[in-house]
Amino acid sequence: MKKFFTRMLGVCSLLLAFSFTSTEAVAQCAVVPPAGVTGACYAQVTSADPFCCDNSWDTLCQNAYDACVAGGGGCAAVPPAGVSGPCYDQVIAGDAFCCDNSWDTLCQSDYDACVAGGGSCAAVPAACVDVNSAAYATTIANDPFCCDNSWDTICQGAYDDLSATCDGTEPCVTTPDPCVIVNGAAYDQVILNDPFCCNNTWDSVCQDAYDLLSNSCTGACIAPPACVDINSAAYSNTIANDSFCCNFGWDSLCQSAYDLESATCDGTEPCVTTPDPCVIVNGAAYNQVILDDPFCCNNTWDSVCQDAYDLLSNSCTGACIAPPACVDVNGAAYATVIANDPFCCNTGWDSLCQSAYDGLSDTCVGGGCLVVPPACVDVNSAAYATVVANDAFCCNTGWDSICQGAYDGLSDTCTGGGCTAVAPACVDVNGAAYATVIANDAFCCNNTWDSICQDAYDLLSDSCLDPCNVDGGTVSSASQLTQLCKGDGDQDFIQINVAGNVGVGFFGIVRQSDLEVVATNQTGLFNVENFPAGQYFAGHVSVEDAAQLAGVTNVNQLSGCFDLSNQLAVTSIQLAGGTVTTSSTTVCGGTVTATVAGNQGPQGRFALLNQTATVVIAQNTTGVFNFNSLATGIYRIVHISYTGNVNLGAIMPPVLPPCVAPSNLVTVTKVACATAVLESSPNPTPGTSYVTFTVPTEEYTTLEVYDMSGRKVTELFNQVTQKDVEYRLEFNGVGLPNGVYIYRLTTGSEVIIDKFMIAK
Repeated sequence: MKKFFTRMLGVCSLLLAFSFTSTEAVAQCAVVPPAGVTGACYAQVTSADPFCCDNSWDTLCQNAYDACVAGGGGCAAVPPAGVSGPCYDQVIAGDAFCCDNSWDTLCQSDYDACVAGGGSCAAVPAACVDVNSAAYATTIANDPFCCDNSWDTICQGAYDDLSATCDGTEPCVTTPDPCVIVNGAAYDQVILNDPFCCNNTWDSVCQDAYDLLSNSCTGACIAPPACVDINSAAYSNTIANDSFCCNFGWDSLCQSAYDLESATCDGTEPCVTTPDPCVIVNGAAYNQVILDDPFCCNNTWDSVCQDAYDLLSNSCTGACIAPPACVDVNGAAYATVIANDPFCCNTGWDSLCQSAYDGLSDTCVGGGCLVVPPACVDVNSAAYATVVANDAFCCNTGWDSICQGAYDGLSDTCTGGGCTAVAPACVDVNGAAYATVIANDAFCCNNTWDSICQDAYDLLSDSCLDPCNVDGGTVSSASQLTQLCKGDGDQDFIQINVAGNVGVGFFGIVRQSDLEVVATNQTGLFNVENFPAGQYFAGHVSVEDAAQLAGVTNVNQLSGCFDLSNQLAVTSIQLAGGTVTTSSTTVCGGTVTATVAGNQGPQGRFALLNQTATVVIAQNTTGVFNFNSLATGIYRIVHISYTGNVNLGAIMPPVLPPCVAPSNLVTVTKVACATAVLESSPNPTPGTSYVTFTVPTEEYTTLEVYDMSGRKVTELFNQVTQKDVEYRLEFNGVGLPNGVYIYRLTTGSEVIIDKFMIAK
């Protein structure tokens, strides 16, 4: 009863006040609203926004009126976000206090009871959510907020834990910023990590995650090819006419537009792109393609370039070499493997290809095996199934002695039967030595007669021994043999070791291109720092007599009784940081682009350093650095060339690790940017106000007046300003209602606002 009387008193007071306000507002309004616009919602709009009463009933007025009507037909009480629908209508119909006075705890309790009793949820989930599923029912049961108020990221996360229907694989319902490349790797990674960005809203969290993975939304233009002169009129005209070339990607259309005005990317300079391995880069077909389409030389060798090449040459027209039957050639896993490793398509599907595929798909693990075991193995048996399940190598790569041993431990179908492995002709298969070998190692009988079987046989019989009695042995090294850096001040010693050699042995370093012998000794210790940069082989040779090596300068000159070991690859690299130039050396903000010429090395990185070149502020591979957030002062830009063995994140200049070569240091000074000045008087004003402004540069400028609702009142200035000239203008606001207004000065580089008040 207490609540009833309290509400009745409140309702009477509100009705009296509202009736007076509504009548007074309608009587005073000069503007006639559209037919049908009337009642409490009309009074509410004109009271909140006098412009709708005194000046014009515009779209803002109509939108406010429509929102009022949709929110309950003019209810003064505003319910929480998400409270709507049949249950809301039921509550305000049964208790007018919830509409006219306040949406209190009793109103909310009645609403919650309606929803819990079978009313529809007020919160609308993402389109991908199955509202009839157990996952949805569990989510809203555990968290009524997801039903009564709003379906937010917490609700979505709880639903995703129970269901896979919102995992980001379905078409996204959200629309990201136009600068987001929706088919790119960065976008795919964002929606995979956070399905909310796909199914609900692309908000600032999604955008920040995207910006960490991509620079396409960071303000600076995406870098064009190195041959494009970004300071030229041709480049400026290209990005001005087609913003896609700046914000999304420099494609063939951008390159064609640039080529029409400039000859710096005509395909005559060294190409930066790497075509498919099947392309003969020195052939006539390749030369014709890059001459006709410089994009294929300067940007990316894409499908258009490949198609053009295929029309002129048949070296790439074959379909991919067929993988094993268990590989799904129409699946995403197969497409990813051949895209990352063209060898798997053009040359052969080897164990590396299979391993990469197995990491992405399980269609070959436990399914159809690539490897055919010996005939004695029962592939339908539990023993075989256990072996391939425990060791995928036995299924996908090779059935070796480990696989056979595991099988033999589970089954006796390969013990004591006729041998399937074929031994060399010199092996006496009827002799005691052979019988002993296969008795001790069933693999030599059932799988393959390999070097282990042969060595065991040779210990028991001399029928297969080489009359030369020399063996090159097996070489190995604990030293780093690849990406050795020539000219970095460090001596690159490598130690080659050999096992199993018989006879007179020598170690040697051989140039890979022509097999010329560049160094030999009997110790295996070599200093590669003394060799020219290039590719080499290290190995061991055994001969009967050292005289056989006299005068030998090329491996092809070896003759007589000799044997070579395996070969170890040795790579010597000569690094240089190159020469860096920058687009500008003095800035007040924006970006500075650094380019490098003449650098050598498998990898390179630009770094922005402090004035003393002792602290790395930023680093990237594009050479584009944004100075907007940096303090005024002096900075240095350097290019660093390095090998893949270097952790660049550990670089602390000026102390650089081995295999790193810096370029020259370029100084860039950031100065304070000159800004425009905007002032107005008197403030407050009874109507007439005077505004003065100056702009530090000649640029297009506008001066506008807005009210606090964001509505533009008038435009006072719209033209190119003169540098540092003071402009003074008069604004007559006598006819405007009292209130706060804004002067908005917009130049090509900044926006300045100044508030003033009209008080009559």
